[in-house]
Amino acid sequence: MKNFTATDAVTSAGIFLTEFKARLVTPLVFFCTAPVCKGLKALCKLGFTNHNLTEHLLALEPTDFVQGPTPVTDDMPPLWVFGRNIYTSELRVEVSLGPIHHPYACIAYSVSERPMTYPLRQLAPKRNP
Repeated sequence: MKNFTATDAVTSAGIFLTEFKARLVTPLVFFCTAPVCKGLKALCKLGFTNHNLTEHLLALEPTDFVQGPTPVTDDMPPLWVFGRNIYTSELRVEVSLGPIHHPYACIAYSVSERPMTYPLRQLAPKRNP
């Protein structure tokens, strides 16, 4: 059995994001918040609309990976978690590509209640000043 390397993790997150973004630009995307009231209030307080939330989701990079893929149920693809710093808050984005025979992405977003860890950021090339 092959060992899962850091390069494999970056590649897997990149492949997942490519498919996710392709589905995100179609009208079949379903947005939800979890928990509904708390997440929606936080996003409204940050001034989010469907348009700028979509822009932030399209800007996700493999280095924004937090965890996953995590199995959910037998008929659902695994769940991936990404994070982004938006203004003064850290946005937690949970994504699944939806049931296997349905062409949409399922997205749950909320403001993170505690700092998240980004394991792939340490792999990103360092820039010289």
